[in-house]
Amino acid sequence: MPAVGIPSQQGHEYVFDAPYRGIGEELATRLQEVLAEWLDAFPRSRLTYWDLGEYIVLASERRGFGWTTLQLTDPLEIVAFRLLDQPHTPTALARKLPDAADASMAAMLHRWTELGLVFTEAGQYIHVACAATNSELLRIDTARPNEYLPEPVR
Repeated sequence: MPAVGIPSQQGHEYVFDAPYRGIGEELATRLQEVLAEWLDAFPRSRLTYWDLGEYIVLASERRGFGWTTLQLTDPLEIVAFRLLDQPHTPTALARKLPDAADASMAAMLHRWTELGLVFTEAGQYIHVACAATNSELLRIDTARPNEYLPEPVR
């Protein structure tokens, strides 16, 4: 067992033996690779929406998703999307949409999950798109700041 040290407020360190509880080298390497991919893609990634009243337009520029624009034109989907700015279960969503059945809500949420529009945990769903303000287009990749500078005029 490795020795583990915990500093105290008095500046002393308590050392004791504890069984290893961490992750393995293989998983740590994979996590580092995925993190590096995410950090590389983040400055150019976005999932935004424009609520135009009668329809909603979504724009996606994300690695791993094969679509760039999507329009929600079905009145039930539009109301459901708006409601999902707060977490809802499929049953609660269907209850707030009297014309929708549980099965149709579940099918819609499944499709939206595959499209990366919603996050789900503990049976509740919430959409993850941000209202479009174009500020996401101003992100600068701090790892490559010169990539965004204009060419010098000569």
